[in-house]
Amino acid sequence: MPSLVRCLILVSMLAATHPTMSQRSRTDTLLIHFAFDKSIVQPGDSAILANARPDADSILIVGYTDTVGGNGYNLKLSRLRAQAARTAMLSALTTAQARALAQRVPPMRLEARGKTNPIPGDDSLSRRVEVLVYYQVRDVAQAPPADTPKARPDDEPDTTFGLDNINFIANTPILTDAAREALPSSVAFLRHFSDHYLEIDGFCNSPGAPLPPNDPLFVLSVKRAKFIYDYLIQQGFDSTHLRYKGLGNASPVIAHPTTREESDKNMRVEVRVFHHPPPQQQP
Repeated sequence: MPSLVRCLILVSMLAATHPTMSQRSRTDTLLIHFAFDKSIVQPGDSAILANARPDADSILIVGYTDTVGGNGYNLKLSRLRAQAARTAMLSALTTAQARALAQRVPPMRLEARGKTNPIPGDDSLSRRVEVLVYYQVRDVAQAPPADTPKARPDDEPDTTFGLDNINFIANTPILTDAAREALPSSVAFLRHFSDHYLEIDGFCNSPGAPLPPNDPLFVLSVKRAKFIYDYLIQQGFDSTHLRYKGLGNASPVIAHPTTREESDKNMRVEVRVFHHPPPQQQP
Protein backbone atom coordinates (compact mmCIF):
# COMPACT_ATOMS: atom_id res chain seq x y z
CA MET A 1 0.00 0.00 0.00
CA PRO A 2 1.43 3.43 -0.87
CA SER A 3 3.12 5.16 2.03
CA LEU A 4 0.87 8.15 1.43
CA VAL A 5 -2.15 6.01 2.30
CA ARG A 6 -0.65 4.46 5.42
CA CYS A 7 0.04 7.74 7.13
CA LEU A 8 -1.32 9.70 10.04
CA ILE A 9 -3.97 12.25 9.12
CA LEU A 10 -4.60 14.96 11.66
CA VAL A 11 -7.71 16.99 11.06
CA SER A 12 -8.03 19.89 13.46
CA MET A 13 -11.33 21.71 13.70
CA LEU A 14 -11.24 24.75 15.96
CA ALA A 15 -14.49 26.52 16.80
CA ALA A 16 -15.08 29.38 19.24
CA THR A 17 -17.51 28.66 22.08
CA HIS A 18 -18.90 30.79 24.90
CA PRO A 19 -16.61 33.87 25.21
CA THR A 20 -16.44 33.73 29.00
CA MET A 21 -15.08 30.19 28.91
CA SER A 22 -12.29 31.00 26.41
CA GLN A 23 -12.46 27.42 25.24
CA ARG A 24 -12.28 25.75 21.84
CA SER A 25 -12.95 22.20 20.72
CA ARG A 26 -10.58 20.16 18.59
CA THR A 27 -10.75 16.83 16.81
CA ASP A 28 -7.74 14.77 15.70
CA THR A 29 -8.40 11.96 13.20
CA LEU A 30 -6.06 8.96 13.03
CA LEU A 31 -6.46 6.79 9.92
CA ILE A 32 -5.22 3.25 9.29
CA HIS A 33 -5.98 0.74 6.50
CA PHE A 34 -6.43 -3.03 6.33
CA ALA A 35 -5.76 -5.81 3.84
CA PHE A 36 -8.72 -7.30 1.98
CA ASP A 37 -11.04 -9.27 4.29
CA LYS A 38 -8.62 -8.86 7.23
CA SER A 39 -8.85 -7.19 10.63
CA ILE A 40 -5.16 -7.28 11.59
CA VAL A 41 -3.44 -4.00 12.46
CA GLN A 42 -0.02 -3.74 10.83
CA PRO A 43 2.98 -2.93 13.08
CA GLY A 44 3.53 0.43 11.41
CA ASP A 45 -0.07 1.41 12.05
CA SER A 46 0.28 0.71 15.77
CA ALA A 47 2.71 3.62 15.89
CA ILE A 48 0.08 5.82 14.24
CA LEU A 49 -2.49 4.84 16.87
CA ALA A 50 -0.04 5.75 19.63
CA ASN A 51 -0.71 9.39 18.71
CA ALA A 52 -4.11 9.21 20.44
CA ARG A 53 -4.06 11.77 23.24
CA PRO A 54 -4.66 10.17 26.67
CA ASP A 55 -6.14 13.47 27.89
CA ALA A 56 -8.93 13.31 25.29
CA ASP A 57 -12.48 14.03 26.39
CA SER A 58 -13.68 11.09 24.30
CA ILE A 59 -12.54 8.83 21.48
CA LEU A 60 -14.68 7.35 18.70
CA ILE A 61 -13.28 4.39 16.72
CA VAL A 62 -15.15 3.73 13.46
CA GLY A 63 -14.57 0.67 11.28
CA TYR A 64 -15.28 0.49 7.54
CA THR A 65 -14.97 -2.01 4.68
CA ASP A 66 -14.85 -1.77 0.92
CA THR A 67 -18.00 -2.23 -1.15
CA VAL A 68 -17.45 -5.95 -1.87
CA GLY A 69 -19.74 -8.45 -0.11
CA GLY A 70 -23.01 -8.36 1.81
CA ASN A 71 -24.05 -5.76 4.35
CA GLY A 72 -24.21 -8.20 7.29
CA TYR A 73 -20.72 -9.60 6.75
CA ASN A 74 -19.22 -6.16 6.21
CA LEU A 75 -20.75 -4.85 9.44
CA LYS A 76 -19.12 -7.73 11.34
CA LEU A 77 -15.77 -7.18 9.63
CA SER A 78 -15.84 -3.44 10.30
CA ARG A 79 -16.59 -4.17 14.00
CA LEU A 80 -13.60 -6.53 14.19
CA ARG A 81 -11.41 -3.84 12.63
CA ALA A 82 -12.57 -1.25 15.17
CA GLN A 83 -11.89 -3.69 18.03
CA ALA A 84 -8.42 -4.49 16.66
CA ALA A 85 -7.61 -0.79 16.39
CA ARG A 86 -8.69 -0.19 20.00
CA THR A 87 -6.50 -3.03 21.28
CA ALA A 88 -3.53 -1.91 19.17
CA MET A 89 -3.92 1.68 20.35
CA LEU A 90 -3.86 0.70 24.02
CA SER A 91 -0.91 -1.63 23.43
CA ALA A 92 1.06 1.12 21.69
CA LEU A 93 0.71 3.60 24.53
CA THR A 94 3.03 3.75 27.50
CA THR A 95 1.79 2.32 30.79
CA ALA A 96 0.99 5.80 32.14
CA GLN A 97 -0.83 6.81 28.97
CA ALA A 98 -2.88 3.60 28.87
CA ARG A 99 -3.91 4.10 32.48
CA ALA A 100 -4.86 7.72 31.82
CA LEU A 101 -6.93 6.70 28.82
CA ALA A 102 -8.68 3.93 30.75
CA GLN A 103 -9.81 6.46 33.35
CA ARG A 104 -11.59 8.71 30.85
CA VAL A 105 -15.40 8.83 31.04
CA PRO A 106 -16.13 7.50 28.52
CA PRO A 107 -12.65 6.48 27.34
CA MET A 108 -13.73 5.39 23.88
CA ARG A 109 -16.65 4.21 21.80
CA LEU A 110 -16.73 1.79 18.86
CA GLU A 111 -18.92 1.94 15.76
CA ALA A 112 -19.18 -0.49 12.84
CA ARG A 113 -20.33 1.17 9.61
CA GLY A 114 -19.60 -1.59 7.10
CA LYS A 115 -19.39 -0.37 3.52
CA THR A 116 -20.97 3.02 4.10
CA ASN A 117 -19.04 6.18 3.16
CA PRO A 118 -16.61 4.51 0.71
CA ILE A 119 -13.61 6.56 -0.33
CA PRO A 120 -13.58 7.22 -4.10
CA GLY A 121 -10.87 5.44 -6.05
CA ASP A 122 -9.04 2.27 -5.09
CA ASP A 123 -11.16 -0.03 -2.89
CA SER A 124 -8.18 -0.45 -0.56
CA LEU A 125 -8.69 3.12 0.65
CA SER A 126 -12.12 2.20 2.05
CA ARG A 127 -10.81 -0.72 4.15
CA ARG A 128 -10.06 1.49 7.08
CA VAL A 129 -10.56 2.55 10.67
CA GLU A 130 -10.93 6.18 11.63
CA VAL A 131 -10.07 7.13 15.21
CA LEU A 132 -11.67 10.46 16.14
CA VAL A 133 -10.05 12.01 19.22
CA TYR A 134 -12.09 14.84 20.79
CA TYR A 135 -10.72 17.22 23.40
CA GLN A 136 -10.98 20.78 24.56
CA VAL A 137 -8.33 23.44 24.02
CA ARG A 138 -8.32 26.04 26.79
CA ASP A 139 -6.43 29.32 26.80
CA VAL A 140 -3.78 29.26 29.51
CA ALA A 141 -4.36 32.95 30.32
CA GLN A 142 -7.78 32.20 31.78
CA ALA A 143 -8.66 29.51 34.28
CA PRO A 144 -11.03 26.84 32.91
CA PRO A 145 -14.51 26.50 34.42
CA ALA A 146 -15.01 23.93 37.14
CA ASP A 147 -15.62 20.46 35.71
CA THR A 148 -18.99 18.89 36.33
CA PRO A 149 -18.60 15.17 37.06
CA LYS A 150 -20.49 12.93 34.70
CA ALA A 151 -22.91 10.52 36.27
CA ARG A 152 -22.18 6.89 35.46
CA PRO A 153 -23.69 3.64 36.76
CA ASP A 154 -21.46 1.87 39.26
CA ASP A 155 -21.46 -1.29 37.17
CA GLU A 156 -20.27 0.47 33.98
CA PRO A 157 -16.57 -0.20 33.27
CA ASP A 158 -13.99 2.41 32.35
CA THR A 159 -13.17 0.37 29.25
CA THR A 160 -13.72 -3.08 27.78
CA PHE A 161 -11.49 -4.98 25.38
CA GLY A 162 -11.15 -8.49 24.03
CA LEU A 163 -8.06 -10.61 24.49
CA ASP A 164 -6.99 -11.08 20.89
CA ASN A 165 -6.28 -14.67 19.83
CA ILE A 166 -7.37 -16.07 23.22
CA ASN A 167 -9.77 -18.73 21.96
CA PHE A 168 -10.75 -22.17 23.21
CA ILE A 169 -11.13 -25.65 21.79
CA ALA A 170 -14.80 -26.32 21.03
CA ASN A 171 -16.85 -27.52 24.02
CA THR A 172 -13.89 -27.22 26.42
CA PRO A 173 -12.25 -24.62 28.68
CA ILE A 174 -8.89 -25.55 27.09
CA LEU A 175 -6.96 -22.97 25.08
CA THR A 176 -6.06 -23.63 21.48
CA ASP A 177 -2.34 -23.97 20.71
CA ALA A 178 -2.32 -20.51 19.13
CA ALA A 179 -4.00 -19.05 22.23
CA ARG A 180 -1.39 -20.59 24.55
CA GLU A 181 1.35 -18.91 22.52
CA ALA A 182 -0.49 -15.57 22.59
CA LEU A 183 -1.42 -15.63 26.30
CA PRO A 184 1.88 -14.24 27.69
CA SER A 185 1.56 -11.21 25.39
CA SER A 186 -2.02 -10.63 26.57
CA VAL A 187 -0.94 -10.87 30.20
CA ALA A 188 1.85 -8.35 29.59
CA PHE A 189 -0.74 -5.93 28.20
CA LEU A 190 -3.06 -6.47 31.20
CA ARG A 191 -0.24 -5.47 33.56
CA HIS A 192 -0.92 -1.87 32.42
CA PHE A 193 -4.10 -2.17 34.50
CA SER A 194 -2.85 -4.29 37.42
CA ASP A 195 -3.80 -1.56 39.90
CA HIS A 196 -7.36 -1.41 38.48
CA TYR A 197 -10.20 -3.85 39.05
CA LEU A 198 -10.52 -6.41 36.28
CA GLU A 199 -13.58 -8.48 35.45
CA ILE A 200 -12.88 -11.47 33.19
CA ASP A 201 -15.93 -12.42 31.12
CA GLY A 202 -16.13 -15.79 29.36
CA PHE A 203 -18.22 -16.55 26.28
CA CYS A 204 -19.30 -19.62 24.32
CA ASN A 205 -20.49 -20.19 20.76
CA SER A 206 -24.21 -21.01 20.57
CA PRO A 207 -26.21 -19.12 17.93
CA GLY A 208 -29.78 -18.45 18.94
CA ALA A 209 -31.64 -17.43 22.07
CA PRO A 210 -29.72 -16.50 25.25
CA LEU A 211 -28.69 -19.57 27.25
CA PRO A 212 -29.94 -20.05 30.84
CA PRO A 213 -27.25 -20.14 33.57
CA ASN A 214 -27.73 -23.90 34.08
CA ASP A 215 -27.10 -24.74 30.42
CA PRO A 216 -23.86 -26.75 29.98
CA LEU A 217 -22.54 -24.21 27.45
CA PHE A 218 -23.26 -21.31 29.82
CA VAL A 219 -21.39 -23.21 32.56
CA LEU A 220 -18.57 -23.66 30.05
CA SER A 221 -18.34 -19.88 29.61
CA VAL A 222 -17.84 -19.57 33.38
CA LYS A 223 -15.03 -22.14 33.28
CA ARG A 224 -13.32 -20.25 30.48
CA ALA A 225 -13.39 -17.03 32.45
CA LYS A 226 -12.06 -18.83 35.54
CA PHE A 227 -9.19 -20.30 33.53
CA ILE A 228 -7.93 -16.79 32.71
CA TYR A 229 -8.70 -15.61 36.28
CA ASP A 230 -6.58 -18.43 37.77
CA TYR A 231 -3.79 -17.80 35.26
CA LEU A 232 -3.60 -14.10 36.14
CA ILE A 233 -3.33 -14.95 39.85
CA GLN A 234 -0.52 -17.38 39.02
CA GLN A 235 1.21 -14.51 37.21
CA GLY A 236 1.11 -12.33 40.34
CA PHE A 237 -2.10 -10.31 39.87
CA ASP A 238 -3.88 -9.31 43.09
CA SER A 239 -6.88 -11.64 43.50
CA THR A 240 -8.78 -8.90 45.38
CA HIS A 241 -8.70 -6.85 42.16
CA LEU A 242 -10.00 -9.69 40.00
CA ARG A 243 -13.33 -11.36 39.45
CA TYR A 244 -14.74 -13.60 36.74
CA LYS A 245 -18.09 -14.60 35.34
CA GLY A 246 -19.61 -16.39 32.37
CA LEU A 247 -21.95 -14.64 29.97
CA GLY A 248 -22.91 -17.65 27.87
CA ASN A 249 -23.63 -16.76 24.26
CA ALA A 250 -24.27 -13.06 24.88
CA SER A 251 -22.91 -10.47 22.41
CA PRO A 252 -21.42 -12.88 19.83
CA VAL A 253 -18.70 -11.48 17.61
CA ILE A 254 -20.23 -13.47 14.72
CA ALA A 255 -23.99 -13.78 15.18
CA HIS A 256 -24.40 -16.61 12.66
CA PRO A 257 -21.04 -18.34 12.19
CA THR A 258 -20.67 -20.58 9.13
CA THR A 259 -17.04 -21.64 9.52
CA ARG A 260 -14.87 -22.98 12.32
CA GLU A 261 -12.86 -19.75 12.32
CA GLU A 262 -16.02 -17.68 12.86
CA SER A 263 -17.18 -20.01 15.66
CA ASP A 264 -13.79 -19.70 17.34
CA LYS A 265 -14.19 -15.91 17.51
CA ASN A 266 -17.27 -16.38 19.71
CA MET A 267 -15.42 -18.72 22.11
CA ARG A 268 -13.49 -15.93 23.75
CA VAL A 269 -12.67 -13.90 26.85
CA GLU A 270 -13.14 -10.17 27.32
CA VAL A 271 -11.84 -7.96 30.14
CA ARG A 272 -13.76 -5.08 31.72
CA VAL A 273 -11.57 -2.51 33.50
CA PHE A 274 -12.90 -0.57 36.50
CA HIS A 275 -11.03 2.30 38.14
CA HIS A 276 -13.05 1.73 41.33
CA PRO A 277 -14.33 -1.59 42.72
CA PRO A 278 -17.53 -2.74 40.99
CA PRO A 279 -20.60 -3.03 43.26
CA GLN A 280 -20.09 -6.73 43.95
CA GLN A 281 -16.61 -5.99 45.28
CA GLN A 282 -17.55 -3.18 47.63
CA PRO A 283 -16.95 -4.10 51.31
